[in-house]
Amino acid sequence: MSISEFDILKHISEEEIARKYVENFRFVGKPFISSLRIDRKEDSCRIFKDNTGRLKYKDFADTKIRTQISLFEYVAFKYNESVEASLERIAKDFNIIMSERDFTDSYSVIDDIEKREREKTLSSSLIIKIKKRNWTDVDKEYWKQYYISTNMLERNDVKSISNLWFYRDNKLIFTTELSDKLPSFSYDYYWHEGVFRRKIYRPLVKERGFKWMSNTDYTIVQNYPNIPKSGDLLFIQSSLKDCMVMENLGYHAIAPNTEAAWLSEIYWEKILKRWSKVIIFGNNDWDKENNPGLRYAKTHSQRYGVPYIINPYGEPSDISDYVKCHNLDRGKRLVEQLIKDI
Repeated sequence: MSISEFDILKHISEEEIARKYVENFRFVGKPFISSLRIDRKEDSCRIFKDNTGRLKYKDFADTKIRTQISLFEYVAFKYNESVEASLERIAKDFNIIMSERDFTDSYSVIDDIEKREREKTLSSSLIIKIKKRNWTDVDKEYWKQYYISTNMLERNDVKSISNLWFYRDNKLIFTTELSDKLPSFSYDYYWHEGVFRRKIYRPLVKERGFKWMSNTDYTIVQNYPNIPKSGDLLFIQSSLKDCMVMENLGYHAIAPNTEAAWLSEIYWEKILKRWSKVIIFGNNDWDKENNPGLRYAKTHSQRYGVPYIINPYGEPSDISDYVKCHNLDRGKRLVEQLIKDI
């Protein structure tokens, strides 16, 4: 069992990590002198909160750290080790002992996709390169189940891929050739802070950590370029796939980076001003302990003051699997009924 950031943050705060490993750090937001190099400037470094509430380290003078990085990445950089090794270091230094029960508990509050994404947490400074291939019959069959065409996928910058390369600090750290017998896709987004952001989606892969891989960050809002600037009704889904299905049902939808996350403040303010009604369409993970999808939907609903809907108990958890199990017509009738019941 490998320890994750989530596991560590159940026991200690990011500020405690900063105080132990970042010399000269005193307060969040207050500039300080770097201890990683000879530094005569007293305001070259800062630790601050990003839009998601996570602490980030930024060195404005060190060319080796060109963008803001997490505190886990800082520890890895400081000791010239992998992030995975830094997680083990932090756990040992703070005497965090993880039992099998701890790992089970940490995963019981998140859905399968989020589990794999968190376990394979890839730094926001990671560079992911791909080799695109033509749509295979396997690819087409996979998306056909959800009534999603290759034209819609291409409009959403979803690509079929045959090869992957991961780079960190200009060094190749992982590469693989992907089988054409399994569907493999890249969700391409945009450049941010000098890194092209994308998600790798391999829906039929069973190994934890290899279904989803990404270098995305809090700025990602999926399907946003494909909705009007304003309108009467907008759904907030849990995935890009759900957004595309909703479009086929005649609705507009967007999705944050992950189901557990929310939209960045700048996007959320725009949406509130431009859309008459916003509804969260959460997952109903009724067959999982603690029903993580429902918990996320309720939490976001209460925090941001918008209603939520979920699929009925006993049905597939999201709208994508619902239309796969039934059809588009039944999916349309379901959404209409769920809206009426709010």
